[in-house]
Amino acid sequence: MQSLSRAFKAGIALAAVCYFSASLVVVCSVLLQGGTLHKLFMAGGAACLVLGLLRPRCLPALLGAFGCSLVFFGFQNYMLPTRLLEYETICLTVLLFIRQRHRVLRPPRSVMEWCFWLLPAMAATSVLVPLGPDVWATYKATGVLGLARWMTGTPAADAYYAVGAAWRLVLFAALGWALANGEEKAFRPLVRGIALGTLFSVVVGLAAYILSSGTALSMDGRLASLFFNPGWYAEYLCMTYPLVILLLQRYNLSKSVYAFIALSAIVVTLTMARAAWIIFVYLVLQTVFMLFKSNRAENPGGHAYVKGVAVCFSIVLCSALLAYHYLSVGHKTSKDVVLTEKITDRLVHFTDTPRLTVFTGGLLIGLESPLVGYGYESYAWRYRQLMRDPASRLARAMPKDTEAFEATHNFFIQLFSGIGLLGLLVWAVMIGCAFRAWRFWAARGDGLAGAALASAIVFHLFGIFQEMTYVPPVWLLMFLLLGHGLAADGRLPGRDGGGGGVRRGGVAVALWLVFALVTGLRQEPRPVPLAEARGLFAAERIDIGGKERSWSVGTAALALGGPGPWEIEVGVPGPLVGRKAATVSLSTADGKTLGVLVFRPGEATEGRFRIEPEDVKPGQRIYLQADRLYFPPVLQMADQRVLGPFVRMEGQP
Repeated sequence: MQSLSRAFKAGIALAAVCYFSASLVVVCSVLLQGGTLHKLFMAGGAACLVLGLLRPRCLPALLGAFGCSLVFFGFQNYMLPTRLLEYETICLTVLLFIRQRHRVLRPPRSVMEWCFWLLPAMAATSVLVPLGPDVWATYKATGVLGLARWMTGTPAADAYYAVGAAWRLVLFAALGWALANGEEKAFRPLVRGIALGTLFSVVVGLAAYILSSGTALSMDGRLASLFFNPGWYAEYLCMTYPLVILLLQRYNLSKSVYAFIALSAIVVTLTMARAAWIIFVYLVLQTVFMLFKSNRAENPGGHAYVKGVAVCFSIVLCSALLAYHYLSVGHKTSKDVVLTEKITDRLVHFTDTPRLTVFTGGLLIGLESPLVGYGYESYAWRYRQLMRDPASRLARAMPKDTEAFEATHNFFIQLFSGIGLLGLLVWAVMIGCAFRAWRFWAARGDGLAGAALASAIVFHLFGIFQEMTYVPPVWLLMFLLLGHGLAADGRLPGRDGGGGGVRRGGVAVALWLVFALVTGLRQEPRPVPLAEARGLFAAERIDIGGKERSWSVGTAALALGGPGPWEIEVGVPGPLVGRKAATVSLSTADGKTLGVLVFRPGEATEGRFRIEPEDVKPGQRIYLQADRLYFPPVLQMADQRVLGPFVRMEGQP
């Protein structure tokens, strides 16, 4: 048994080395194309990793800094700031794995631990089984750089978005596992940093919003603070709200809690996120319970709770009315709509939302393969495929002109459409174990367990209205909470190991094998294009000639239709910055070069490739690759997507 355990640990160590090495290559290959700030960030992350290894006493400070930084990365998966979050997550996880290798490199034992790793295993399987051959072909055709660009920069409608999402899920799970198997005190500086980051975002976001009359750190008048979208920030604020309350209480700043309630109420009102308005009521009730539970023995009749509810909700009501009054003085959106009218409209038409239609689409995709789903985070890609298949439930039930969203906007439906009923079962068992552990320790005076429980409840309440796995800070925060849940579950009385862990492992492996088998036998949508385009965003109007073009992510695959010849327009929207010329090459899958364009500073910023029929066959996939990104790292535009040159094939609109 000991030899088997040593072999298992050696296998885990080898897998960890391979995974983190590949992850660093993927992230660094994209970040190295960025500007000076991105390279300085990479150097700083590496320095922190070395510092943590040489000076263990610095680890709490590094954990606190990591937690505080989460609020600065409120962007979608395919946006450039997410690469920075991934890089610092890799550095911290590697640091914890090296320092705690004897505790981390072990097999799971409890039910929750097996479910914790079964979830990313299912997600990776659901994506790699149908896309594995395509991933290998991409690697051979474009190298590491092309594969990295597709994994990290493609939009949700692209198949490689799902590949990147599965890889990111494994990374977040690895960090949660490392925290769960480290020192229990490690969670304190991490939570402290998360809470301080939230306080910073509330104060800075609100101050900038007021001083700019609603234009700074906002989206069309809705306060977004440091996040890209106000709804995403509202969920992050609500999830971290219990952690801030815990921080203020631990430092005997109970009176400051009321100020934070008031500020949070104003911020939530200004985000105009309707789901946050509902969930904030739960948070206020939770705050009352935390503030007044010490008076339970002195006031058995519950008068303290009634008083607390009256005080806290009075603060919330006054704060919300204050925010409404501030907007009523005439602040308008970019569409010349008074902001108070916008809030009133969202209240009057509270249920007027396309979400029910989106929910239906997600359920119909899941019903195509109810046991295992159609691929983790592949909703937008599968939606377009199934809408082209007349035999699918989705094509029969949904109108052809229905807007295609990036996600289902419901966490549970998103899981069901991605990894099916088996995935939902694994999540339910895992989160149920975490809830049980948090309740057990919260009842015995563990404030962090109570705060983690409240945050996890907020995540699942929000999950009814929107699906936030595509916003990395929120998804990562959930796995940090699950890491604490793993540690709390492991400390429960009566935990057994040995044979119990082996039996549970056997069940988990059997469940994964069933999942993999059904996924492999699952029928793909019909008809599937012979060669789908990859690495392209949806066509949009770019200010050159008034035509619609598609941004690439620096590497793109195009499917040639018709008899040919074919012309492909490639370019950037403005003059190149810097002295270095940029090269764009066009090649086939076997490496045959079809053409090369060189863009030099001060010269033309667009060109054309012409492909003759004798060079390629119709329907064949060709690859376009730029040696560096143009936009936004070079042009310094507000768009945070990882973009290369735009592409347009003649014959498109």
